[in-house]
Amino acid sequence: MRNGNLPLQPQASDLLLHTEDAISWPEKKRMISATTSRERKRFILLEELYYALHRRCHQQPPPEFNEWVSTRVLAEDCDMGIYQTRSLLLKLVDQKRVIVAPTPISNSLRWYIAHNETAPSPAGE
Repeated sequence: MRNGNLPLQPQASDLLLHTEDAISWPEKKRMISATTSRERKRFILLEELYYALHRRCHQQPPPEFNEWVSTRVLAEDCDMGIYQTRSLLLKLVDQKRVIVAPTPISNSLRWYIAHNETAPSPAGE
């Protein structure tokens, strides 16, 4: 019977010392990813997507809508699905960091950095 106050047997404690060495880096990465909160993951994806759009939007004021960046292009830049990308972009629109074209162009929504964005700011603001 194990009591919280009693030390481990020498053989068991020796095994614990080598357990971490047996776990490969991909396994550790998967464990870390599994423990990362959903909000933290969303924050990271929002920032990645925002900076991908920021890299493609150089003109101020924005050009014509048909020259704005499509959802598909951003999804490919960030290695995300189109629907996940659109959902995150709509969150950035809610935060007033991104603007969306009022109508789809060639069956695709188009996006641009908001006018008041002079420098990138955190997604939480």
